[in-house]
Amino acid sequence: MAIIALISQTLPMFGQQNNSLYFMDRIPQSIQLNPALQPGCIVYLGVPGISGIEVNGGNNALSLKNILIQNDDIGKLVTPFYSKEITRQTLDKLNKNNVFYAGSQIDIASFGFKIMDSYVSFLVADKVNVNTIIPKSLFEFIYDPIDVGKTFNIENLRINASYYREYSVGYSQKINNKLYVWCKEEIFFWQSKYYQQARWI
Repeated sequence: MAIIALISQTLPMFGQQNNSLYFMDRIPQSIQLNPALQPGCIVYLGVPGISGIEVNGGNNALSLKNILIQNDDIGKLVTPFYSKEITRQTLDKLNKNNVFYAGSQIDIASFGFKIMDSYVSFLVADKVNVNTIIPKSLFEFIYDPIDVGKTFNIENLRINASYYREYSVGYSQKINNKLYVWCKEEIFFWQSKYYQQARWI
């Protein structure tokens, strides 16, 4: 069990993190998800070029089986663009508003070390996050024949991208085998930010 001792940051952040790291609690990168964890190594060091690189992405609408579709007629996997019928079936699976995201993190420098029952960690990383909302009506506008006078509501179409550098220092203290307390200080420096929203077609 972990008790949050202190969390502070200069700016609110929105992003994704690879949650599979949570179950890999013997490697240093797991600290990024749960600062109370103490890795199995006494000392670790990450330097530019050989430190961690993370890339992730996802959406709230389609799974892999909706992208690679088993076509029993030919006995092969096909894409949604194989036929008009399959394209329409894929469009029907979309939500009214579809969220797509991608992110990456490049660790520039990191280190950590164990002192008795304590663990100290430090990280400098560049992070990029891109989030976009694409209404189903935009896909229909692209796919369906254009009718004169017909309007498509794409009011929720938007894209939000950010690039920033994170500096963080963490401290974890073991109280007993089931209880750890920790604190983590994070500072974010915005390098670039972009936001765009569309209205109607």
